[in-house]
Amino acid sequence: MFTTFRGIIYLNSLLFLLLGCANSPQTHQLLATPPSSLPIEIELTSTPFISQTENYCGPAALATVLQAQGRAVTISELGELLYLPQREGSLQIEMDATARSFEMLSYPLSGNISDLLTEVSAGNPVLVFQNLGLSWYPRWHYAVVIGFDLEQGEIILRSGTIKRYVINLSTFEQTWRRTDYWARVVVAADKIPVTATALKFIKAVNALETSGHIETAAQAYRKAATRWPQNITVLQAWGNSEFEQGAFAEAESAFRQAITVNPTTASVWNNLAYVLMARQCTQGAREAIRCARKLSPDDENIIASENDISQIKPSRGKSCAVLQCSE
Repeated sequence: MFTTFRGIIYLNSLLFLLLGCANSPQTHQLLATPPSSLPIEIELTSTPFISQTENYCGPAALATVLQAQGRAVTISELGELLYLPQREGSLQIEMDATARSFEMLSYPLSGNISDLLTEVSAGNPVLVFQNLGLSWYPRWHYAVVIGFDLEQGEIILRSGTIKRYVINLSTFEQTWRRTDYWARVVVAADKIPVTATALKFIKAVNALETSGHIETAAQAYRKAATRWPQNITVLQAWGNSEFEQGAFAEAESAFRQAITVNPTTASVWNNLAYVLMARQCTQGAREAIRCARKLSPDDENIIASENDISQIKPSRGKSCAVLQCSE
């Protein structure tokens, strides 16, 4: 009888362990084989602590990351922008938009817990969204990850009214998973998150640009071109940004660099043609649009561009760099 009872206890314990691994697979893998790039433990102790008032976890958490990046902002100020009384909380989309209103980038992390911890180890507090309840009875909550201890299997947060909230990683992963792993690194435009990918970063910059912060976004595009100098999408976005601001020499440099990387992208040749036209390099513009037309002969936009450029009278006395389209 005793042996049977011990067997039941063992089976129940094993089932609990297996369920824990199943519910927290990333934590299980992370602790089993920690990445060599991560420190065993780290804590960003200088991260501000802003205790939330009732239902103000969103404003408190966003104020925390903004203050950590040097922005002077208060929880009451953000509460007026974020808090929705009818929902008794703040929406994720508004958290992003409000961060941008302070000319900051709101970069979405992947759902990979290693990326989250990598950002923390690089000195970036991470804004996270959790469901502290159940899928059918949610308790939504925003917090800020400021540290971790892999040896103890713990993560450290600024959370609610608790300055240093320590919980095990597996529990955190479960609450984070229930929000589809929502996490943001909020940084100034001249700083790129260490785990950023080119396309996601450009998308974040574009959101900043379309919100009206054009000059700030331009800084981010230039930074991206330095980080990813071989990425055609990054270079084209940089060129477009410079062109919109009337910085035609910089735009030309961006598009010429893009062509060096990939000379078969018709849209880059098309945009370069307009830049050269703006710089009064008529012959160069005509050569660029000829290249674009050759690469994409049926593109209606390029055909329209060719019509526009063909109507421009050749400029005289303008010194322009020689442009050649490969045959």
